[in-house]
Amino acid sequence: MLIRKSDDRGQSKFKGLISFHSFSFGDYIDLNHRGFGSLRVINEDEILPEIGFDTHPHWNMEIITYVYEGTLSHADSMGYKTEIRTGEVQKISAGTGIEHSEYNHSKTEAVKLLQIWIVPKSKNTSPNYEQQALDPNAKIQLIASGDSQDKTLTINQDAKIYLLRLKAGEHYRHELQHNKSWLQIIKGELNFDQLKLSQGDGLGLENQKELNFLAQKDSELLIFEL
Repeated sequence: MLIRKSDDRGQSKFKGLISFHSFSFGDYIDLNHRGFGSLRVINEDEILPEIGFDTHPHWNMEIITYVYEGTLSHADSMGYKTEIRTGEVQKISAGTGIEHSEYNHSKTEAVKLLQIWIVPKSKNTSPNYEQQALDPNAKIQLIASGDSQDKTLTINQDAKIYLLRLKAGEHYRHELQHNKSWLQIIKGELNFDQLKLSQGDGLGLENQKELNFLAQKDSELLIFEL
């Protein structure tokens, strides 16, 4: 079990971006937290109003963006120009290389999101892009996987990403199909067995067959099977 408390994460502030890093990222280097399995990056980002990031490159990485507040504008070298709104998720398989830019055009509202990087199982594939609106009423939904099941976003890795929403007092049991798993709390507060997890906390697990949760507050979290 690897516990990554919210307050122990790296933090950076740059040109209107406030970012918390669960793993080493950019100028934040933590040799004890360089990823977990194929999961390489989890950044909790807040982009302030009228702030953007100029075109920059990525390659050989699966990049998943989940926006949970606000609207993020996106443009890339594959020709996609779109907006990622609250409750939507985007995937870029960067492969041989893409360039993209991101911008918050709102004059008053910040954008809050999770940016996730997963190391691909094969390199130098053709870049591709997908975006999907999630069901706001679903308790749990598979949002990305390596096998395109249930019309999820497809990633170039043997992994699954679930979004779980629980009401205060609600129990939930999740059976695992992979050897490694990572939990990332987006909102709320819940108990995993006897461990209390709050917003921003992460937890890495190995050799678990199931996960059992009890929500103390309305909660939202990601479950990674790796």
